[in-house]
Amino acid sequence: MDLDGTLLTSDSAISAVNEEALQSVRAQGYLCVAVTGRSLHSAHRVLTEVSPLDYLAVSSGAATFDWRTQDLLLSHEISSHDTERGIEILLSLGMDFMVHDPMPDNHCFAYCKRDPAPNPDFEERRQRYEHYARKFDTSTPVNSPATQFLIVSPPHNEAGKLYQHLVNLFAGFTVVRTTSPLDHNSTWFEIFPTGVSKGSAAEWIRDRFALPKERCLAIGNDYNDLSLLEWCSHSFVVDNAPTALKDRFATVPSNDEDGVSKAVERWLDALESP
Repeated sequence: MDLDGTLLTSDSAISAVNEEALQSVRAQGYLCVAVTGRSLHSAHRVLTEVSPLDYLAVSSGAATFDWRTQDLLLSHEISSHDTERGIEILLSLGMDFMVHDPMPDNHCFAYCKRDPAPNPDFEERRQRYEHYARKFDTSTPVNSPATQFLIVSPPHNEAGKLYQHLVNLFAGFTVVRTTSPLDHNSTWFEIFPTGVSKGSAAEWIRDRFALPKERCLAIGNDYNDLSLLEWCSHSFVVDNAPTALKDRFATVPSNDEDGVSKAVERWLDALESP
């Protein structure tokens, strides 16, 4: 399941009802996996060692951790060569972007303000992580890999077209579109190594334990959850998801109305049906 806007309430907490539902299915032998756009550092702000999880996939599937031991099980990164190539594309676009360090320090990043127009969401993120942020030096060659690129785009009606344009420009990468978790209005475009997605992270865990895919459940709330939702045959979105996703997937109550517990209930009912 996704975290922000899905499992977590608007106050970034796991409700007692949702926690009970997850503990119940874990007691039945199921694995609970959070697949989030957050970094590990950011996930620790909203989760604790007793949170009802078995595994955590961070940065939209760029790395997977055993939540109980905190061991890093799998990690992906953009090579130094491809990082330099990607930065050249980003500079040519004239958009505001960030380049995140490799795992497990991908909460650290270099930022580059290219668009002269105001971008409050970009500035909010830079300031929120000011202890981990550094200004990007365009005069210094890039000699290190990266976890991801992040473009922060102010609200406009062309997000879909811009997403497709970025997909074309970044051939050989994975481009993920999501709504800003900060102002809930701007669009973030996250660019990862090829093959990285929430769906691929879920599949890696499923394959690791040889679990039957037809018994898996996926729950999300935004466009960056699409690969996860498409991966699973039992997929739900919470009611605060965009209409485009609610038109495609079964809908449960919002993240503030214990939607995850309702999805779990409907999923278990479906598994028990003849």
